[in-house]
Amino acid sequence: MTKIKKAFGFTLAEVLITLAVIGVVAAMTIPTMVANYQKTQYVTQLKKSYTVIQQALKQIMASEGVTQFDQTGLFDGTDYQNAARNDKIDEIIRTNFKVVKSCKNGDDSCQVAYKFINQGSGGNDFGSNYYKFYTTDGTLFGLNLGTSCPPNLLKTTKIKAVCGYVKVDINGVKNPNTMGRDFFEFLIGHDGTLYGTASHEDADYNNNQQMYWGTGFFPCSNDTNTSFGYGCAGRIIEEGWQMNY
Repeated sequence: MTKIKKAFGFTLAEVLITLAVIGVVAAMTIPTMVANYQKTQYVTQLKKSYTVIQQALKQIMASEGVTQFDQTGLFDGTDYQNAARNDKIDEIIRTNFKVVKSCKNGDDSCQVAYKFINQGSGGNDFGSNYYKFYTTDGTLFGLNLGTSCPPNLLKTTKIKAVCGYVKVDINGVKNPNTMGRDFFEFLIGHDGTLYGTASHEDADYNNNQQMYWGTGFFPCSNDTNTSFGYGCAGRIIEEGWQMNY
């Protein structure tokens, strides 16, 4: 006798149910995967920008044969609004960075509007008192230097003086233009070392733990409804270059 082989398959109802389940799972997981991918991209670019800035600051000091940052040609004892000083800053920065456009003090054409992580309006943080410049990869940097920053060597902290601040928008005018996502702030120590704003070192230098990103004035918390994002560079570095928020 000839045996009849039975064909097994799925009914239309079973196929539709399976597709529905796959759709639900995808709807639940894909947004998280996309968000995590974006965070990884942000951190990768931030680390690159951090490295570029740090190497350039150290190179400026090495080329001028100094050990204190305020002994470089970026400082001349005058106010930051001094035109001659701005010209000198522009000259030194263009020598050490791949600059495609710069905006000296009073030139607002490099400004970018930003917002906080909690979606509150942050205004324009690259203000007139910052020397600003775009590099060839589209990164926007802002540099704000003090008149001088002689170190207090009696301090037991890593930072002996704060010479100024560096702000960086890792993708320039592109969105999201949000503090703590693609927009970050660092401070420059007396020896040209960069530290994240509101890092442990920053709080220790000021002898004020309310300035730490996890506890006080500049939160970078997982609660994005209350977090401004100023301290997020400090958090990212301290947590091993991870954006855990």
